[in-house]
Amino acid sequence: MAVIMHQKSKIRTFYQSLESGYFLPNYERGGSEEFRIIANAIWQSNMQTYVFYTFVTVIVANRGFYAGFDKGYFITLTSANGNETIDKHYKLMPYTTWIPFDTNVNPYYEIGFAYQIVSALIYGLLIGTCDSFIAGFMVHIKAQLLILKNSCRSYIHVAKVKTQVNHDFQKSTFSKRYLDNGLKSNEDVKKLNPETLIYAKRYFRDCIIHHQQIIKLVEIVESEFNYLMLIQFLGSLLLLCLSLFQLSINDIRSTRFFSMLCFACLMLFQLLIFCWNGNEVLVESLEIAFAAYDSDWFVCDIATQKAVVLVIQRAQRALQLSAGKFAYLTLETYMSILRASGSYYMVLRKVNE
Repeated sequence: MAVIMHQKSKIRTFYQSLESGYFLPNYERGGSEEFRIIANAIWQSNMQTYVFYTFVTVIVANRGFYAGFDKGYFITLTSANGNETIDKHYKLMPYTTWIPFDTNVNPYYEIGFAYQIVSALIYGLLIGTCDSFIAGFMVHIKAQLLILKNSCRSYIHVAKVKTQVNHDFQKSTFSKRYLDNGLKSNEDVKKLNPETLIYAKRYFRDCIIHHQQIIKLVEIVESEFNYLMLIQFLGSLLLLCLSLFQLSINDIRSTRFFSMLCFACLMLFQLLIFCWNGNEVLVESLEIAFAAYDSDWFVCDIATQKAVVLVIQRAQRALQLSAGKFAYLTLETYMSILRASGSYYMVLRKVNE
């Protein structure tokens, strides 16, 4: 949280950039599909947050019910003169923390109980918000890559539609054979309306600029926030290891085991949203090359065809986000963590048998 507050100006600049220029959905460029992509990115970010909130609520509620219905425990105390022993009853609190009053006396017990539950819930929701906030970077970068893919595939069609708007389609020089079957030869290329080629060149230039801005955005996120991702990543790994240790020493039928199991699942989900979204950015960045090739690039002039080749070559260098330059956020990294976690758990179970 402290790191996010320290980087708040850069985070604000990042999200402002997503609301301006080529990052804004453009109906003329991609139609309603672009608005659908942005809406889906927002929905995905929200769903990741809600799933995290659900885990937090279940974990805190489980600890609250366990402590609330527990009968407490007794501790044998020796009197000041050492001649007597007293068994003092203590009520169980949800979490082991220091509280500056005796929680065995009503209503202090209820006050301390409510304080711990509310504090744990707020803290858990805050952590979930921060994680989803960071994962939202990658979700919206993926959305921009999807918009770019759509633009690279359809810039010829958009140019054709633009020409139809400016001129009566029946009087245009498009051949019916092109509209029905597509372009197959150089003879078809010569019959294209020159104005359409001008629009196609302009729209593909916009695709190039959009691509370059996405690359720059990824580089900014990587350079400015990779250590923030590293802190979140290492924190999740540490808590995952601690929860696996607790699982290894608790009875599988106990309430505490269920609570720690939910906590371990939460940590795995926390790592998953980083690795999954980072992997999506990597995959979609490589798909740009296929999208550019899928367009009817052969109907354009030589300069545009060369530009398509350059875009394809650049898109073959994947856009990747890392955790402090130590590990890329990919599903391969996540699977490595799962294998290591399983091995770690089995070793701890063996040691504690």
